[in-house]
Amino acid sequence: MKEEILTILLLGSSFLALFFSGELLLRFFHLPNELTRKWVHLGTGILTMLFPVYLHSHWSVLSLCASFAVLLYVSIKWGWFPSIHKIKRKSHGSLLYPLAVYICFYLYEKIQLSYVFYSLPLLTMAISDPIAAVVGTRFPWMKFRTFKGFKSLSGSFAFFLSTYLLCGLFLFDSLPLGSFLWVAFVVSLSATMAEAMSGLGIDNLSIPIAVWLSLYFLIPV
Repeated sequence: MKEEILTILLLGSSFLALFFSGELLLRFFHLPNELTRKWVHLGTGILTMLFPVYLHSHWSVLSLCASFAVLLYVSIKWGWFPSIHKIKRKSHGSLLYPLAVYICFYLYEKIQLSYVFYSLPLLTMAISDPIAAVVGTRFPWMKFRTFKGFKSLSGSFAFFLSTYLLCGLFLFDSLPLGSFLWVAFVVSLSATMAEAMSGLGIDNLSIPIAVWLSLYFLIPV
């Protein structure tokens, strides 16, 4: 129990260090808020990959996720962490991020799924989403309207390609080639559609759910 508590404290400290690194990049290196936000977004996703390795109960993950959800909520109200929150559009993404992590871990633990069911949904959110945002902002080719505003075909294609490569990293060696190509296509397409149709930061939840459901229905558990 003491070891688990120590692990929680160490992981919590790592997340705080990541948040403060975003503040340093904003204040001293004058990076745009969108970039510092994506930096923290990516770093958080990578850190969460350690949860199944070092944490042995969903209650431990819940305590971490709930603590940071409260911290992020308070920081929005008090104007802390502008490197995360100070963006032009309205977004609930920072609050939904901890919820997505807990849901993925809870399902991973309770259904006794393989690690890919935890890692791929969260890494798709952490890696493909920032890549799509950067590509879509710098090369806004063929914009199209969705229910929640405008997206670009270039950003969506970047998201799809990034997710397909992530599928290759986790699934290529565990599935026959034909099955892999089909599963990777469906996972990437469903995640891309979830990202394109979600606004206000809801994609931080809809992307992991889309990936998880695709894996669950396409891969025998």
